Amino acid sequence: SSTSSISSTSRSLPDTMQCKEAQSFQTFEQGLQQEVLAWLHGFEVIRWASTCRTLAALPERGRLWEIFLQQEFLGRACGIGDAAGGTQNAAAMYRRRLTITRCKAICWHRLPCRHQLGAREGSPGMFSCRGYLFVYGGWGHGPEADLHVSPLVEPLTLYQVPIAGNGVPPSYEMKVTLLEESETSPTGGTRPALVAISGGYLRGGYHRESSYFGLLEITFPELAASSVECHKQQLPMAQWRSVTRIRPRSNHSATYVPARAAGPFYEQGYLMLFGGNSDGQVSNSVDILDLSTLTWQLNKCTTGCQPPSRNSHSAMLMQTFSGERVVVAGGGSGDDSNAGPPRGGRDFNDVYLLDPQEFKWEVSDAVTARGRGHCAFQLGDSLLAFSGGKMPSLQTVKLSPCSAPCMFTQTQVRAIGADLPGPRSFGGGCSLPDGSLVLFGGWHPYQGTYGDFWIGHVAGCDTYYCSLLCGDCSSMGNAKVRPARRILEFLFVLVRQPGIVLALIALGVQIYSRLF
Repeated sequence: SSTSSISSTSRSLPDTMQCKEAQSFQTFEQGLQQEVLAWLHGFEVIRWASTCRTLAALPERGRLWEIFLQQEFLGRACGIGDAAGGTQNAAAMYRRRLTITRCKAICWHRLPCRHQLGAREGSPGMFSCRGYLFVYGGWGHGPEADLHVSPLVEPLTLYQVPIAGNGVPPSYEMKVTLLEESETSPTGGTRPALVAISGGYLRGGYHRESSYFGLLEITFPELAASSVECHKQQLPMAQWRSVTRIRPRSNHSATYVPARAAGPFYEQGYLMLFGGNSDGQVSNSVDILDLSTLTWQLNKCTTGCQPPSRNSHSAMLMQTFSGERVVVAGGGSGDDSNAGPPRGGRDFNDVYLLDPQEFKWEVSDAVTARGRGHCAFQLGDSLLAFSGGKMPSLQTVKLSPCSAPCMFTQTQVRAIGADLPGPRSFGGGCSLPDGSLVLFGGWHPYQGTYGDFWIGHVAGCDTYYCSLLCGDCSSMGNAKVRPARRILEFLFVLVRQPGIVLALIALGVQIYSRLF
């Protein structure tokens, strides 16, 4: 089925190729055959091989598919980890990456999870590392500074982990950044991980931006990658390595730029803070933390077409046809002058790119992202912006790099499944090594604060963690949404609006008076 789906989308090739011509091609040396075929796309070779039995062995050549992976996909890690924590064979990897690149729909499943987080908004920080899922902070019973962790095994159970040392104060809308590159396999050894916690709001009502910046060190137990029982009995430990003061900032973005992309002036890379609210005003300033010296460069000078001041946006380092760029997408302009980030100002749906070495901005025309508080996921070479906005909706946009002047192509991605997450802003989310997408919490102006977990995958490309953590539920991905549930959700939204409730009461009184 994979071969037929790939073949149907390939561009025109000689379908009437005779077996005699194929046999002539087979007389070439394998190296020459490989050089000829490397001028094509992988899906074209699959179609070509399907026209004649003589060429049927072409798709089995692993080295050829490694070449296709390098040529057709921009990401440094061409593969996505499999269930065993390794990598798939090159041909299967190619098919998987092609399916993800052509993503048209995300299949969502409600993720069974035991936790004591409650309902949370305020952008709780989520990340996966060394086979564990982490959740930090956000707004629960006020600003929080707690760390919860679960091994990525079934059943998913989040435990609160104490953090040793004096750390940053509780906050929400802070940014949590893992200071290492995303993993391509579920386990990455037991070396410690460093996490940056920056800014946030210290008081309710989106007041008083935090001036604290903390480095959190997480150490992992010595475990075998497949040792499920050990995972449950031993959890990572956390301690504050350092806490310093920065410019007060909230609803900003904090992007890790590794040394490879940062250039020669930053030996260990840097952390880039962009935008957000500072002293009650929305901004578009850039602050840089040099990770080799842990010194700050405030108001870093940038050139080019600078983005307007914004907050509640996303910023992600991505590979483009012009090299690696920090992609800033969407956001809003809410601050103290107009009712704050969740309700004030207007939404942005534009996309800007920053060269991480030259610090030059470019705007990507003809593409749009999502508004304030959306969840941004890395999906292969693409950025997936889910929900968000002043009035959240269940819309998802995929931005994929291209060689055209606009630098990105845009695809509207549908949400499918037997059950779907509610529209939300200011929730938490992250990608898992196998390509799964995990979503938690968030806020809706009528439906309130969420405390649910969801896991999604590209439709037609089931993932290991989705099958593991959801069990039989993952097989229901293509089922239709239950109408009764949607009716109840609609009624729930109606009763949460006081004007509608009063109108229904008045109508009931009139009907009662006429009948009796």
